[in-house]
Amino acid sequence: MAIAQARHRESMANAVEARKLVGQAVGILMQRFDISADLAFHVLSRHSQHSNTKLRQIAEYVVQHRRLPSAD
Repeated sequence: MAIAQARHRESMANAVEARKLVGQAVGILMQRFDISADLAFHVLSRHSQHSNTKLRQIAEYVVQHRRLPSAD
């Protein structure tokens, strides 16, 4: 039971961290391109889908580099 609770806490912590990262990336795109939060999230999610990359990874790249990854 304790192991299951620890895994659950870790999973929840990872989810919260991913959500914060996506929020930061949305804010960066909003500022950089002067777009709404909804549109910025849409840009992130479309980029994720087209590149077959997890949304968290795209968001992490945006936060680190202040731009979307190139579509190589």
